[in-house]
Order: sequence, then structure tokens, then C-alpha cells
Amino acid sequence: MIDQSKFTTVHFPGNHQGHDTSNIAESMNASLIAIRELGIVPMLDAIWTKYMATRTARQDASLRLKVTQTLTPYSEALLRKSLD
Repeated sequence: MIDQSKFTTVHFPGNHQGHDTSNIAESMNASLIAIRELGIVPMLDAIWTKYMATRTARQDASLRLKVTQTLTPYSEALLRKSLD
């Protein structure tokens, strides 16, 4: 769990765009906790693989959108939820 003193809500009570801490490095460290235990080359390879898989999944999802569609399904769901 992340230390409460690192939360941005202390200083900025608005939307945090999915980041729980005031420091993006803290968010990255939390997402890479298991990877940090590897040696340097396997660590770099694991980071590259993880983020390329994420990028590829997002690109594939965007290519499946209709030509006339202006919002991603995630954005549309978020907008509908906030409108409700």
C-alpha cells in the first residue's frame, strides 16, 4: 500500500487521472514492483515487453473502432457514467 503522505489529495483535491500518488515515479514503481527484482537486462526486457503489450492492445482496440466513432469505448462508458 502506498503511504498516505504521498497522496495528491492533500494538495490537489481534483481529478488525478488514475494516479494515487503525487509523484508519477511512485505510480511507476508500484506497477513494476516484481520487475525491479530482476537483473538489469531481464528488467529492461520485462519493462519493454509489458509496455509494448499495453501499447499493442490499445492500438488494436483503436483500430477496431468505427470510422465515425469519436470516443473509445472506455471514454464513452466514463462519459455515460458521469452523465448519469
